[in-house]
Amino acid sequence: MNLFKNLYKINSITNCWEYTGNSFVGGYGWLRCYKRRWLAHRLSYIINIGEIPKEKELLHICDNRKCINPKHLKVGTRKENIRDMIEKGRMNKERVKSYYEYKGKKQGLKSWAKEYNINRDTLNNRLNRLKWDIKKALETPIRIYERSKNA
Repeated sequence: MNLFKNLYKINSITNCWEYTGNSFVGGYGWLRCYKRRWLAHRLSYIINIGEIPKEKELLHICDNRKCINPKHLKVGTRKENIRDMIEKGRMNKERVKSYYEYKGKKQGLKSWAKEYNINRDTLNNRLNRLKWDIKKALETPIRIYERSKNA
């Protein structure tokens, strides 16, 4: 993994490859490669295992957001990821909402992201940061690095 050389340390107890480069507030590592920003664990998986199927996510088996060890990552759905987080106490069940109401309209996160041209994960991160206030999350000005084609 020359791309990640000197960007991770191996935890001798857990065998996690703990990314030491840039990280987001939530703890996930990121790096710029091939003219775009990547989540470090996703890029590690792609390089070592292969493509991640569309509409799928990577779940950390080790529950360590800094870990980029492909053996500690598994492909799953958003539903499986949320269930895993709830079961392991990393997410409060009451905070999992199916629909958000804004301006008299009720729809899911994916639909709001598409309508406002915001990446679904970015919108989810905003909701988390803004205590699940959909109005604030949608009205917050979009930063250049948050722009996407669609969720």
